[in-house]
Amino acid sequence: MVVLGSKWIVKGQLSRLFPSLTPEQSQLHLEQQQQQYEVKKNLWRDNKIFRDENKALRKENKFLWIENKALQGENKTFRIENQVLRESNQSLRQQNQMLWEDKRVVWEHTKALYEKSNALSKEKKAFLEQNRALQAQIKALQEQERAFQNEEKALQEEIKSLHEEIKALQHQKSALNMEEQALWKEGKALRLEEQALWKEEQALREENKALREENNALQEEERALREEANILEEWNKILKGDGENTTPTYEIYGNHLDH
Repeated sequence: MVVLGSKWIVKGQLSRLFPSLTPEQSQLHLEQQQQQYEVKKNLWRDNKIFRDENKALRKENKFLWIENKALQGENKTFRIENQVLRESNQSLRQQNQMLWEDKRVVWEHTKALYEKSNALSKEKKAFLEQNRALQAQIKALQEQERAFQNEEKALQEEIKSLHEEIKALQHQKSALNMEEQALWKEGKALRLEEQALWKEEQALREENKALREENNALQEEERALREEANILEEWNKILKGDGENTTPTYEIYGNHLDH
């Protein structure tokens, strides 16, 4: 009803402005005016969609900034705690090394080499498992990067098509076209910012996970070293007190090392 009414109004205006035009020419002008009206209406609608989308992206980016800042603070705390644990473990290693030197005088050299070989074998196994996990993680990241590249390429093609269509419009749409281009550029910048924030968040989460695992491992190592130091001190007390008359059996030695 509104469109039909606007047609009659425009037709009456054309009759007053161009009284010499034929009815066919008037109809042609009317159709052109209607077409331009539809194009402008579509542009206003598209620009509103761009504005809503950019507003949502800004809100999401704000949450990502806050979350990333919290993760950075947590990671900093883990780094400080891990540094303290490293220093404590280093001191315990030095103490244990001295205890091992005293114990090596009593126990046979072949047994020490055997235990060292077992430790190296376990460490090698753990390293291989960690390496496989890292390779799987790298492969997943590469696949995700390819998916992002394909999506970006599709968006660029779509944007290129839209630009070619917009270039065909009349000079009356120039102001709207400039606004649309500005909004599109802002949207692209926000998308790039969102992708960067997602990548940063993922990197921080990975770093956080690695620091947590390192923290747990260092705590386990600290407990093991303290327990080992207590055992070695007890053994040294026994060895220094009994002298050469007391020789622990191989089975008891093995049980202490297993702990």
